[in-house]
Amino acid sequence: MVSVPVSMISFFMSIYIIFTINPQYLLVFVALLVVVWFLIHAAQQKWLWYRRIRAVLESEYTRQFIRNIMSKFEILQSNKIEKEVDNLNEKLHEILEIEKKKHTFEHITYNIGNIITNVIRWSLLFLVGTRILMWTANYSDLTLVILIIWYFETGVLNITGIYKKILKRFSNITQLWEFIDNSPKLKNINEWKKFEYKKWAIQVVDISFGYHDTSFVFENFSIGIDSGTKTAFVGESWGGKTTLVKLLSWYISPNQWDILIDGQKLSEIRLMDYYKHIGYLTQDPWVFDGTIRENLAYALDSEPTQDQLEMAVRNAKCEFVLEFEKGLETEIGERWVRLSWWQKQRLAIAKIMLKNPDIIFLDEPTSALDSFNEEQVNIALHNLFKNKTVIIVAHRLQTVKTADRILLFEKWRVIEDGTHEELVKLGGRYARMLELQGGF
Repeated sequence: MVSVPVSMISFFMSIYIIFTINPQYLLVFVALLVVVWFLIHAAQQKWLWYRRIRAVLESEYTRQFIRNIMSKFEILQSNKIEKEVDNLNEKLHEILEIEKKKHTFEHITYNIGNIITNVIRWSLLFLVGTRILMWTANYSDLTLVILIIWYFETGVLNITGIYKKILKRFSNITQLWEFIDNSPKLKNINEWKKFEYKKWAIQVVDISFGYHDTSFVFENFSIGIDSGTKTAFVGESWGGKTTLVKLLSWYISPNQWDILIDGQKLSEIRLMDYYKHIGYLTQDPWVFDGTIRENLAYALDSEPTQDQLEMAVRNAKCEFVLEFEKGLETEIGERWVRLSWWQKQRLAIAKIMLKNPDIIFLDEPTSALDSFNEEQVNIALHNLFKNKTVIIVAHRLQTVKTADRILLFEKWRVIEDGTHEELVKLGGRYARMLELQGGF
């Protein structure tokens, strides 16, 4: 592309030549040039405004999409997929609308610019042609005017292009322009057979699972979990505990065979029916941009009462919420008050208490608490656990000593199975872990 100095030289050279031919030509030229310049400046400012609005919308879309990916477990078990998809579609529609307006505006201003440029071109040709007919100019003047028009158009187009590129690059400094536009579809999220509630007994039947197709971590793995019991998964890190919880909650699915809830295969039931009845506290709880009240009530179909919210906050040891100036109406998330990990974990416990699900999966639920608060939360959880099927993953054995059944995992296998007293009496790996943790 022609450089800025060359474009400026071409532009001013055309002005000078017009002036030397006839100052009257220059007056017409300058008048039209002022109109063109104001049009270009107004058009570029409007174009930049459209671009900024689109950048903001795309940034919001990206943030919302990433938030949905990061909090997919929360969205699934809260039955909010349709709501979040509608929100994304609404944001995408806004982006398309602003893009349509931007293109329409560009098309209109481009045509207006062409009209004005043609007016300048034909005005100059008309003036020179009239003078030729009156024998006050010759054909060399016409050739010179054509050359002037070429210089003028070349200079203006290049300067306009450079101006637009500068604005575009300036706008790009702080905005995110690329975002993910596709995500995998869950096959049976709203399809297939309706899930029928019975007793919430769980059966894992000869499943095999691997994070890579070439090798399995769980192979021909089977366990049964009675309804209404509290089962604990303990053992070394990377032993398979969290992976099995994700399989049981069907956030990942086995490569072979199936998991049954009350005799119904999870691969054949409508998952939304299942997700309505489960609560899953992950190791890294997620919060949404919004108020604490909105976060707590996210999984509920109806608005909880103030008493219900305050009870959940107290039972989950979330009293820090009440220390904020606006209490439950405090805005949290990336753009507002940022909560620490342990604060997020306590809020997640409060959300599960409010949802009151039939199957509860807890992955290290009290790891962020000190011994005193852990005991208090365990008391609250104990009340929540009544008549529910509970699976809890823990490293601190103090958390699971009251479990009906404890499964000790090592290298993706269950090597010990029993109650706390039975495993202590066995004198195996569990008893050694207990001794290392102080034996209570």
